[in-house]
Amino acid sequence: QTVYHVTCAAHHWEKVLKVFGTLAKPQRFLKQDFEREREVILEELKKGEDSPGRMLFQSLFSATFSKHPYGRPVIGFAKTLKAAKVANLEAFYRRQYVSGNMG
Repeated sequence: QTVYHVTCAAHHWEKVLKVFGTLAKPQRFLKQDFEREREVILEELKKGEDSPGRMLFQSLFSATFSKHPYGRPVIGFAKTLKAAKVANLEAFYRRQYVSGNMG
């Protein structure tokens, strides 16, 4: 689930709607941007592993919600992230970021 909260002046509402319309269109992602962001996320994962509080929280959710998405970390797993390709991201975007899913 992706949630956007927008606060803007009343006279900018049309600009905001235009941006959301752009989000609903198929996107192309540059490989170098994708790879750079992957490295940032992998570093965030490492930081989380160095935090006993975060590790405890994730362990609690994994045990409590073993068969539910709540049991999986929002940031994902390093193994999955390392295997991901730009084409995977683009396919996900085409499948999920469609007007029928916006509401």
